[in-house]
Amino acid sequence: MLRALATLVLGCTLSAPALSATPEPPERAPEDSVWVWYRSGEGCPDGATFIGLLRRLGRVASLAGVGDRVDFVVTLAYSARESSGRLERQSSERTVAIRDVSAASCAEVADVLALSLDLALQPAAAERPASAPPDASDLWLRRVGLQGTLETGLAHALLPGAALFVDLGSLPPAWRFRLSLRGAYGKRAAAVALNLGLLASRLEGCRDWLLGDVTLGLCGAVDLGLVHAESPADLGRSDTGFWSAAGTHLRLALDNVRPLALEGQMGLLVPFVRYRLRALTGGEVSDSAALGLAAALGASFRF
Repeated sequence: MLRALATLVLGCTLSAPALSATPEPPERAPEDSVWVWYRSGEGCPDGATFIGLLRRLGRVASLAGVGDRVDFVVTLAYSARESSGRLERQSSERTVAIRDVSAASCAEVADVLALSLDLALQPAAAERPASAPPDASDLWLRRVGLQGTLETGLAHALLPGAALFVDLGSLPPAWRFRLSLRGAYGKRAAAVALNLGLLASRLEGCRDWLLGDVTLGLCGAVDLGLVHAESPADLGRSDTGFWSAAGTHLRLALDNVRPLALEGQMGLLVPFVRYRLRALTGGEVSDSAALGLAAALGASFRF
């Protein structure tokens, strides 16, 4: 009886359907997850550690595998001297923004790249209020300055002088316009001595090129003013005439976009009217040259 009962229970057990645990589906990342393709070498944090850094920053992130969408590619490399890393952002337009980082340890590199990735996901600049358009006055560079000048050609004398100027230039440097008032005075020591003076306004335009901290300008100028000549002798005479001339020169300016700039120039001066200076006896004392040299050193201030 007992044997029959045991046989019956065993038979029921063997004939009952086997119960098996149903495998759970793999955990799926949220739709808003950031997918990171991660590559690192020995001595650097692994992918799970990097994802943990992002999650501590409040980002939902997952490691991308074959066939997954890739938002960022992170590459880390260890070196005994200096570790390095690169963050590449993949966009829908298939453009890539790259950020390279180096630090003493690979862990530091991972921290910086995680922070960079987080910042890259901040709202785009296009969503921020548009900045106001630049003021037209910001496109021009205004300066006032003073020059010491030296020129020849007027009665073959050397005339030192000074010039006060204001100019207006484009930003970045390309064109410059200057208005100046200049005066010069000198003496010619010869058989008949002469005192010579010049007072003139000058309008000039320059084409500028920026060469590092130096601005090179090729300039053309027009002078209008008065020229005065007198003899210091007891019976000497004096006379004043109209002065007009054209000039061209090269100018070098140091730090021309900063508050204080230094400059130097050298060029030629061509008088439109040439004067002959004569003595009372009728003899010619001197004349103005067809071509003169002009040089200047100066400083200017931005305002």
